[in-house]
Amino acid sequence: EGLITPEEFTELVAEHQADQIENNKSPSRTLACQQLAFRTYKAAETEQYAQSALKTPAKTAEEEQAKQAAQDLARQQQAKQAEADGADYVGAGATFSTGTKNSSVIGVEGIKKIREAISIPVVAIGGLTHTNIGEVITETGCAGVANVSAIYDVDDPYISTKRLHDNIKIYRTINS
Repeated sequence: EGLITPEEFTELVAEHQADQIENNKSPSRTLACQQLAFRTYKAAETEQYAQSALKTPAKTAEEEQAKQAAQDLARQQQAKQAEADGADYVGAGATFSTGTKNSSVIGVEGIKKIREAISIPVVAIGGLTHTNIGEVITETGCAGVANVSAIYDVDDPYISTKRLHDNIKIYRTINS
C-alpha cells in the first residue's frame, strides 16, 4: 500500500537526478539521496512482502523458512519503528506458547533477533515460567520479562511469583 513499482522508482530517481544537475546541486549529495531513497523503497517492499507472507500458509519446507524469515524481518521492523517513534522499551513475544492469548511463538531466537535490531530495552513475554525464564534471560539478553499465566493460572500465586523472582535474580547474577 503506497508503494511504487521498481520501474516507477527508477523513473523518479532519473527525474530527481536531472533536477539536481539542472539546479547545480552536488552529485555526491544526489547519490546519497538516491541511495537513501532506494534503501527506504527496499525496506518498504520487504515489509510489504513480510506482511503478506504472514497471511499465506507455507506449502514446502523452503516456503516455511522464507515465511519465518519474513516474519522475523517484520517483527524487527516493527521494533525499529517503535524505537524511532520514541518508545522507551519494546515488548516481544510470544516467547513460548501461552494460554493468555492466541499469538505466534517466536521463541528465544526471535526475542534475541529483536533485541539485536534495536538499542532500547526488550521485555520478553509469553509462556514464561520459572523453568524456562533462565534460558530467556541468558540467551536473549532481554532487559526484563512480563508474565501473566505463571502467576494467575496456578494454585499459589505467591510461591510462583517468588520462584520467578528468585530465578530472575539468579540468572541476572550469573550473566552480569
